[in-house]
Amino acid sequence: MLENTLPQLEQLIEQTIQKNIQLKQLVSELQEQKTKLIEENEMLQLEALENEEKQEQTETGVSRLLARLQEAQHDAHHEGEHNEHNEHNEHQHHEGEHHEHHHD
Repeated sequence: MLENTLPQLEQLIEQTIQKNIQLKQLVSELQEQKTKLIEENEMLQLEALENEEKQEQTETGVSRLLARLQEAQHDAHHEGEHNEHNEHNEHQHHEGEHHEHHHD
């Protein structure tokens, strides 16, 4: 019985050694993949931060331009009202002059 058991045991040990070699290779491959993914993740995080900074700069620029545009519109609107007011006063002033000339 020992004669049968010994070859089986040797075969089982050999299979276990082979399986262990395969598993070690798999662990090594997975560690390499993990390292690559960590590096890729760090790169993507840096890109995301850079894009966030660019977006903030763009938003700041757009906000500044929008504020300038609104200010220009506001000034133009008030200037238009001011001109209309002056034209109205001048028109009334001229009408008054015409009335005075008719009375003479």
